[in-house]
Amino acid sequence: MVEPERRILVVYASRTGNTRRLAEAVAAGIEDRLPGTVMLKPVEEVGLEELRACDALAVGSPTYFRDIMDPAKRFLFLAEQAKELEGRPGAAFTTYGWGCDGLPMLLSTMEHILGLRMFKAQLAVKEKASDHDLERARRFGAQFAGFVVSGAEGPAGPGGDDDEAYCPVFRR
Repeated sequence: MVEPERRILVVYASRTGNTRRLAEAVAAGIEDRLPGTVMLKPVEEVGLEELRACDALAVGSPTYFRDIMDPAKRFLFLAEQAKELEGRPGAAFTTYGWGCDGLPMLLSTMEHILGLRMFKAQLAVKEKASDHDLERARRFGAQFAGFVVSGAEGPAGPGGDDDEAYCPVFRR
């Protein structure tokens, strides 16, 4: 049986490049599982038609002052116009320095405002992503790809088998 062609959009906001690196690793994990399906873009470069055409959406933003970055917020307002996203798979991830409070806001907005069916695993990386963190992000991406294909909830915890990927302020 031939798998249907999918378009998975991985978008990110990044000020220092750390969240961009994490997004690249998430996209690589998706590509490992579903080759040729990923489009990776900064949030500022995504248009409404790309949102309407995607089959799944993963969004990453750093947390600053207990919130996601303004470009990520503007992206979410744009995405709200893409009613076609409702019911499609979604995933969220963050980088942070002192607290990853932006992750619950991102997850909640994607689920309750955009109507996405959210992947329950969490990926939150403190400060600069290490090689280990990037490998966790790659596993997170591969697990999300499995969620996109099967619809199964997947792990209820971190992007991998270790507890360190949990956002310490938020448990789903």
